[in-house]
Amino acid sequence: MEFLEVSVRAHLMADRTVLELVDTRLYPGALPQRVVYPAIRYQRVDTVRVYSKAGYEGDSRPRLQIDCWSPNYLEAKRLAEAVRTAMSRYPYAECVDEQEAYEHEPEPPLYRVILDFILWHREE
Repeated sequence: MEFLEVSVRAHLMADRTVLELVDTRLYPGALPQRVVYPAIRYQRVDTVRVYSKAGYEGDSRPRLQIDCWSPNYLEAKRLAEAVRTAMSRYPYAECVDEQEAYEHEPEPPLYRVILDFILWHREE
């Protein structure tokens, strides 16, 4: 069984624009210490599973959060645009929310663009 997060990471790594911006700096859960920016962090926020009267059918609707980090505002925005464009080609994915954040710490301060995607997914 392949996890959705593994599939999404591979999809983003296969996108030339994303790869040019972050190389292999796509991390699950948390950014590592001393990370080189720009970088991407991704995590599953929640999963809604589809049930019928017969029980769980195997279909789910997870929400995946992808954060684009950079010490440069425009670079964070460019990375978010590249991720959004790449994910528009991922089967059954829709960007449902985008937010911006500014983190005063660590030094130097960081800009973050937060993208939330809803995906339809078949769990095997």
